[in-house]
Amino acid sequence: MKGKDYQYYPGTLRGIESDRVYPVKLEKKENENYGEVLFVADLHIGHKDFYEPELRRFLAYVKSNPHVQVVMVGDYFEMQEFSPILPDADLNLEQQVVKFTELFYPIRDQIRLALSGNHDARIQKAILNKMNILEILFHKNLSDKIIVEEPNRGAFIVFEVDDQAIPVYVVHGASGSIIQTETQLRRAALSMHVPLIVQGHLHQRGHISKQYNVIAKVGNEYKRAIMSQILLHAGSYLKYPSYAEARSYPITDIGSPLVRFHSEGYVTVVNLRDELGDKFTMGGQTYKTKPVTPIETFKYRRDYNIPREELIKMRDEEVN
Repeated sequence: MKGKDYQYYPGTLRGIESDRVYPVKLEKKENENYGEVLFVADLHIGHKDFYEPELRRFLAYVKSNPHVQVVMVGDYFEMQEFSPILPDADLNLEQQVVKFTELFYPIRDQIRLALSGNHDARIQKAILNKMNILEILFHKNLSDKIIVEEPNRGAFIVFEVDDQAIPVYVVHGASGSIIQTETQLRRAALSMHVPLIVQGHLHQRGHISKQYNVIAKVGNEYKRAIMSQILLHAGSYLKYPSYAEARSYPITDIGSPLVRFHSEGYVTVVNLRDELGDKFTMGGQTYKTKPVTPIETFKYRRDYNIPREELIKMRDEEVN
């Protein structure tokens, strides 16, 4: 049921504001009913553990698919010159900006919005200037059509697919909940009732889904409707820096989430690494991993009477 077919009542109206609300029209993927958005966060360009090859793979996907739009979620530069943490950076700020420009210039016309992260804000603090330095960098080096939000602020984006409008709240975040990583996302969900909330900062990929009840008017009847909300981590390209290991932080899962906005009014999250094919590096050489089919899937495709050992053998043969 599309949104135009019903009306629901989330609460009592207390005000209407238009600031930091940006509409974005999505072009659908060819022969599909959805548009795609890649949320890119926590590059930390300049850090010696910045994983450039994986970022290049994701950006190549964007470049080869012009319908894909990009939202930047902060921490593009390491900026360790202004950090109390022991230096792990191998590029100075000027070199970081040059590298950032080299990587993102080819897809500059597909970037819709950029937020500031806590590392990017170090530039602002260093020069003690009220100008939005990140906005100057994006507009001068990439495109002046990119919306660059003020430091430490989130934004609402309304993605339009055909006649559907799907609002999203995106923020870099500042949570210290490294282990219980969904803490800030759940906190945001208390005040942001939108279908999707996206957060960076914690260097994790993955999402959780929550549901809640509302009262909706369907035709001439009032009914209880169940709404769904996705809370999404925006990933990272910083592998496992020394400070994270010293504090026993979770190991980073490299990459960015790809979100599909469907013309029926719902969203799905895709692990783009699965579609591109996972790769890993060992001893200076790059290997591609084989997808392993879980045993459970065979229970739905095979005879239940086949012994487990036979299922394992069949799985291995299929994978190989």
